[in-house]
Amino acid sequence: TLDESASRAAGDRAALVVPVRPAGWNRAMATAASAPGGNGEVASSAPADAGAPAPLEMKPGQRFPTPSPGSGDRVFYETLLAQKPDSAMAQEWCVLYGILPHDEAVRMLAEVNKRGKPIFSRTGGGATPERPA
Repeated sequence: TLDESASRAAGDRAALVVPVRPAGWNRAMATAASAPGGNGEVASSAPADAGAPAPLEMKPGQRFPTPSPGSGDRVFYETLLAQKPDSAMAQEWCVLYGILPHDEAVRMLAEVNKRGKPIFSRTGGGATPERPA
């Protein structure tokens, strides 16, 4: 009957056990433990602070992390900039995401800021449009 199948389904969910990994677990530990003759210890030649994230190199005007080369947005804006170098939208996006080489980023940042909508300023804000009275 319908009640029996519902109670059976609820019982199946209650029996489901999700394994919990101990704190500090990582894939290298699992590989070392499962290796033949492995004692669970991971041999590391890296320094102790190697796990700390490396500081990102930010280019002039960059505000966001640089997307991977296969990212759809990056492909679109790089293609647009190659086809139409004077595209304001492509120039601004490429500067904000740090796509361009340093020298080109400096030049393009100056062009974008000259347009009246500064990307990078000490106050952190861009130009604000005037409100009608």
